[in-house]
Amino acid sequence: MIKILLIDDFATIRLAVKKSLAGGDYEFIEATDGQKGLEIAEKNPDTHLVICDLNMPNLDGFGFVEKFRKLPGREKTPVFLLTTESSPEAKTKAKALGVTGWMIKPFNPESMLAAVKKALS
Repeated sequence: MIKILLIDDFATIRLAVKKSLAGGDYEFIEATDGQKGLEIAEKNPDTHLVICDLNMPNLDGFGFVEKFRKLPGREKTPVFLLTTESSPEAKTKAKALGVTGWMIKPFNPESMLAAVKKALS
């Protein structure tokens, strides 16, 4: 079972991501903001992949990734940012923080599934 941490402040987006990845051998753990996501990540060191919104209350996606990468053993865990943002500056910052991939909302379910499979292979 592959454990995916899914962080987004909108339940509808979390549900859409889970539906996009349905049929795979995935277990989802969910958080509503980056701070809660970080707390969950600390308690679940066996998480294989993170899909995280960029714009959230308390701790945004950039803040989450920056702190997540400092956790023991998290330097290489795949992290995807899921966002409506598409500026080159934001993408450059994400890459510098070690983000694996950038997905634009609304996302294509087939593309998301392919990206997740590639990151986990």
